[in-house]
Amino acid sequence: MNEEQKENDEIKDSFVGFRATLKNFEWGISLSVGGYLFLIFIGLTYNFFYFATFKINIFLFSEINDFLMSPLANPLVIVLCLLSVGFVCLVYYFSFIWKTKYPKSYQVAFKIMTMGRNVDSKKMDKMMHKPLFIGSMVTLYLFVAAEFYGIHRSEKTFKDKNLFHYKLSVDNTIIKNIDSLTYVGDNSSYYFVYDTLRHEATVIPKDQVKFVRIVKNPKGRIL
Repeated sequence: MNEEQKENDEIKDSFVGFRATLKNFEWGISLSVGGYLFLIFIGLTYNFFYFATFKINIFLFSEINDFLMSPLANPLVIVLCLLSVGFVCLVYYFSFIWKTKYPKSYQVAFKIMTMGRNVDSKKMDKMMHKPLFIGSMVTLYLFVAAEFYGIHRSEKTFKDKNLFHYKLSVDNTIIKNIDSLTYVGDNSSYYFVYDTLRHEATVIPKDQVKFVRIVKNPKGRIL
């Protein structure tokens, strides 16, 4: 058995070991605690970058229940992030198949990705199959994905492409320029609006709002 075949067998064994670990894992405890904490991390990341676009530090106006409810408040974000992680995992697995069955073309692609630098592919392969490395990369990827999706959603709000508009009824003595304000979100205690003329955010306590009117935008989109 040559060195390359031995290396491929080691990588394959790591996949088998990983599947065995998943099979024997205590899913009940992990999914109920660790899994939900992970979803909270995604929700908080999305909220931070989304509201930061409107110059709002959402953490200053949030309570503990807002943090705990962040995955349920943004279910689409969670679904899209998890789907994208599944796609990345498939790409990761097929890269192993590519390396095993077509090593020559894989080496060419590896040199292109490393821009011709002298990188030890064997050491890199071993590092890439370590659970700590995989977990770190997935976490970093979800962080970046939530960031970009938050920015994307904020741009849609600026360009008026959301499916629904939320119009707040507030006392004129509290908010005088209500016509130039755009609703950008809310939490358990506050509504957040943005003045498109003055380019500044306004935080309105919910007990100061008379009612909220929901208007459908015929040209709006869900995503």
